[in-house]
Amino acid sequence: MRRREDADGLKGYLKLNDTSVSRSRHVLIVGGGLLGLELADALREVDVRITIVQRSNRLMERQLDATASLLLAKEVQARGIQIYFRNEVETDFSDVDSGSLRITFKSVKELDCSAVVYAIGTRPNLEIGREAGLDCGRGIAVNDRLCTSAPARIFCCP
Repeated sequence: MRRREDADGLKGYLKLNDTSVSRSRHVLIVGGGLLGLELADALREVDVRITIVQRSNRLMERQLDATASLLLAKEVQARGIQIYFRNEVETDFSDVDSGSLRITFKSVKELDCSAVVYAIGTRPNLEIGREAGLDCGRGIAVNDRLCTSAPARIFCCP
């Protein structure tokens, strides 16, 4: 889900504008990072039932510590979004006649849904930071004042 066309494609596939289609749409989102959670919230707003499967034991593990992740998971679940932690998709089977997918998890649990969206494996685009000579790791490195390694205080908060 990188561009507007990707979102429009999913919207068309789910027939979100078609009022004659049953409201039983259910989307499985694989990945509990920022993109997966944003998509889950957007789809929930248009009455799509959401399930998230996350390989690790917490949401947004790269951005949040364990406590913040737990609070986030409770809020997500309070909004009616189901989460399966420490799990992965094992297989998926399409039922062309019914238009549904049967998903089997590595835990052997099965789930029927309308679509599966993989929101995993994103990486930051660090090209501009590296070209500017900034220290980079998994992102542009900053200190406790959010200043980068730029000597002229470029890219630094006052």
